[in-house]
Amino acid sequence: MHIVQLAKYYPPHLGGIENNTRQCAQALVRDHRVTVLAFSESGKTVREKDGDVDVIRLRSFGKISSQELCFTIGFELKRLKPDIVHLHAPNPLAMLAYRMFTPHARLVITHHTDMVRQRLLRLLFLPLYRRLVRSCSALVVYTRKYYEDCTELSNLGRDPEIIPNGTMVPDYLKDASFQAEAQALREKTAPGDRILLCFIGRFVEYKGLRHLLHAMVACPNAHAVFAGDGPEREAIYNRVKELKLTERVMLVGPVFGRSKWLLLRASDFVVLPSINGTESFGQFLVEAQLCARPAIVTSIPGGVTEVVLPNQCGLVVPPGDVSALATAIRRLARDASLRVKLGAAGEARARSRYTAEAVDDLVRGLFSKVAKEVTAQASAPKKGFVLGST
Repeated sequence: MHIVQLAKYYPPHLGGIENNTRQCAQALVRDHRVTVLAFSESGKTVREKDGDVDVIRLRSFGKISSQELCFTIGFELKRLKPDIVHLHAPNPLAMLAYRMFTPHARLVITHHTDMVRQRLLRLLFLPLYRRLVRSCSALVVYTRKYYEDCTELSNLGRDPEIIPNGTMVPDYLKDASFQAEAQALREKTAPGDRILLCFIGRFVEYKGLRHLLHAMVACPNAHAVFAGDGPEREAIYNRVKELKLTERVMLVGPVFGRSKWLLLRASDFVVLPSINGTESFGQFLVEAQLCARPAIVTSIPGGVTEVVLPNQCGLVVPPGDVSALATAIRRLARDASLRVKLGAAGEARARSRYTAEAVDDLVRGLFSKVAKEVTAQASAPKKGFVLGST
């Protein structure tokens, strides 16, 4: 079977959706031919290979409400002649291309998040999207709770497939040399009896980093590392200076591979202070759990509190509540035994549910079922009048 993954972007572009797209592509290419169709950020169309996966990054002519403007996506999709299209939503232009150019192909939709900020696009495309969800072969969401809270998927009569965002667990995570390196990083970043917390992700408004900075003011014993990049980076940097936190809050660029895992292992806990349901999963929360680190998250609609079970794997506070966030930070900062307890529970949960090995089996199983439907449809006798029949 030829499976085309329709996505906005593809790694090395940063983001949970991009990582999930790559994970699905790498899992499915073991059984099928896989092409990823995404948008280019270089100003030109780029065709490349990611292992056995074909990646086509299409030229964009600009953006409207975060939607890339690409006039060739439909023609390229039609040229590829997919048997199955995997749409990573939200992606209004991609869903329109599927509907206009390859409606015969089986459709699998992974709903990553609602269109929260793109109100105009939501108004224009939501009716089409809901029709596609009703008719698609399979609807995938990360968590059951997110599906139950999701407004765009409500009252559609679909029983979704629950497939989390899987994480590759590096072999060196338990090595003594890695542990020593992480400890050295911790002592350098938060010397003495100071507490170190971290955030890893995009610097965008919905992540709630400004609220975290104000909470840090009330937690003088805490140091923090914010790792990532995005449109809010300059504003966050200026806010750090305004609040006189330059001695305790460090902004670094995106971290990958060993550097990312070292930062997580060096931290006492992590914080994801998101303020709305655009945050549907929080991939770095799972990575923190795999390092036995608890998390502080917010009670936003969606699946974050299914990943971080309240008072079992971490602490949960109301979104945008600076006082509650500061109280939670101080609580974890002063209670080492609580951090150990929550971290151990989170690690056990992540290893049983959220590793790449467990998730890859779910992805391959789902698409195997859809592929069988394609084969059965192709071999089914065609209806209609046959010359010479009686």
